[in-house]
This record gives sequence, C-alpha cells and structure tokens, in this order.
Amino acid sequence: SSTEEDVILRSVCGEDIGTILLADSAINKKRRGIKPVNPSGRIVVDEGAAGAVLSHKSLLPVGVLAASGPFDSGKPVDIVCNGSVIARGIPDYSSEDINLIKGKRSEDAKKILGDRLKHKDIIRSENIAILP
Repeated sequence: SSTEEDVILRSVCGEDIGTILLADSAINKKRRGIKPVNPSGRIVVDEGAAGAVLSHKSLLPVGVLAASGPFDSGKPVDIVCNGSVIARGIPDYSSEDINLIKGKRSEDAKKILGDRLKHKDIIRSENIAILP
C-alpha cells in the first residue's frame, strides 16, 4: 500500500507484509515468453496433433496439414486446428521444410530432408505455449 512506510525495504528484509499471488499452473519462463510475441506464420494441424499439443507433447510431421508464413526456423508461429489458434510455438524448421514433410512419418521425413532433419519434432514440447 502507498500508505505503508518502506514497504519494499521491509519486504526484502523478510517481513511478512503484502499479498503474494501464485499462478494456478507452473509455466516455465521460455513458454511464458512465447505467448505475447507476434507470430510469423501458422502451422495447421489435425485433431490428433492438436490433442498431443494440448497434452504438452511435441508436434510431429504426421499431424501437420500445412504451414504458411513464410517463416524461418526459430520464429514464433501459431498452431491452428479447425480454424482456432490453440497454441504458439517455436519450430525447428522453416515453413518450406515443414510443407515438404507435412503428413509424413518421421522415417519418411528423414528421407526427404536428409541432413536438414535435426530431430523428429517439428516443435518440441518445451517450445510450445498453450493459448487460452
């Protein structure tokens, strides 16, 4: 309160003063940083992939229907299912590469991208933030 004297100093010194508000769920700093950024593009996914993403799992090529932007790897994108934005993430591949491997199983994606395939995930789970 503005009427209390030296509130910050007293709080830092350990006095039990004020109110602390805690989030309902833990969200790491990386995911918290993904939510407010403007997306560079979008990845459209099927319902199976949407379920995986909403269960905090990685996005695999087999569940991707399309990628539009264009965008480079490392740029934030919206993850869309049935016209609704369900999450935002940081993909490890460009929209061009994603469109080459969309709908493919991981072993087929490796054949298509060769050495450009860093790992099987389009977006790793730690790089996905679920949106309300």
